[in-house]
Amino acid sequence: MNFKVRIKFFFLLGMAFAVLASCKRKYEEGPLISFTSKCKRLERTWTLSYIYIDGIDSTEAVYKALGIIDNKFRAKFIEPSDGTCFNYAPIDVRVNITGSIYYSHLPGSYKLSENGKYLIMNIIRTSDIVNLKYKEVGPFFTDDYVEYRIKRLTKSELWLELTYNGKYIWIHFKS
Repeated sequence: MNFKVRIKFFFLLGMAFAVLASCKRKYEEGPLISFTSKCKRLERTWTLSYIYIDGIDSTEAVYKALGIIDNKFRAKFIEPSDGTCFNYAPIDVRVNITGSIYYSHLPGSYKLSENGKYLIMNIIRTSDIVNLKYKEVGPFFTDDYVEYRIKRLTKSELWLELTYNGKYIWIHFKS
């Protein structure tokens, strides 16, 4: 490679680095760059890692509220029928409930806000479930559509935060 070609190469490399370094992250915790759309990153089965309400680990409270016996709360974000995440699409929550050998499927729904920074969802629409009562755990099992701020959205991690009924809540899911 001659000298002029090297100079051009390093100049272009430097410019590319400067552009990438100046990119503002969409989400506070990343990723900086993703070649997968937000919708495609959301469309998977997420397992609850933990939920903290005002600094108190409330993950077990979610399991207890549902009677979950295997400590797994899975929420499958189903691909929206219109191919975008800006209209409500179903969430299928799968849990293994005490006294049952089968997984129960509980309904919910989600969509992204227009700017893509918030996830608006109802995790388990309790009004659709007959003969079962669930105790509210933060924003879960309330029948409310709640706006969660997305802190991190990758193919393997979904971090959310919100203030709900005056309490600061952060939730981590993994896929």
